[in-house]
Amino acid sequence: IILKRFAEAAYRRPLREGELDGLVGFVTLVEGMGDSWDVGIGIALEKILTSPHFIYRMEYGADISGTGPQPLTAFELASRLSYFLWSSMPDEELFQRAQDGSLLNHDVLRAQASRMLSDPKAEALVQNFAGQWLHINAIDDAFPDVWYFPDFDEQLRESMKGEMQHFVRSLLFQDRSLLDLLNSENGWVDARLASHYGIDDFSGDGFQEVWL
Repeated sequence: IILKRFAEAAYRRPLREGELDGLVGFVTLVEGMGDSWDVGIGIALEKILTSPHFIYRMEYGADISGTGPQPLTAFELASRLSYFLWSSMPDEELFQRAQDGSLLNHDVLRAQASRMLSDPKAEALVQNFAGQWLHINAIDDAFPDVWYFPDFDEQLRESMKGEMQHFVRSLLFQDRSLLDLLNSENGWVDARLASHYGIDDFSGDGFQEVWL
């Protein structure tokens, strides 16, 4: 039971035929060599954590022997959705929807996506997905010439990163149009950015939405 539960959580799917027997075989082998059951379980757990099925999101589709394109299974869809929105494995509810197959229903999938976006873990969508897609994280690698930009400092760097993160967050969680990435006339600034942009009437703490 220990190995089955752990492996299914690690692989993010039910075990296939023979997989559990293979893991139990490690325990039997170790015990046969004179070591304890605990040592055998530890080695079996190591095997799980070094498996490609844990390290990567393996997607075979419903027909594991097939060679052509095919739909994702419910468990593969659950993993893809969870790692996109949360940068983490599916939670218990998403696993249940995959287990009963209902996640393949469009309405259920949409409801689960809405539920997950309302969870604090969806902040990963801003930090990881948007950080890569819009190169927000690349600000950390920018070093403007101090001769031409003497006012640039680390506080301004962090404020610029925060400005983009707040803007993307508002797009994702306030149901705004992605076209706002191209033509929006508003932005998010704190006191440091307000001074940098020449916004004289800014007051208050933290980031605030302003019209530019």
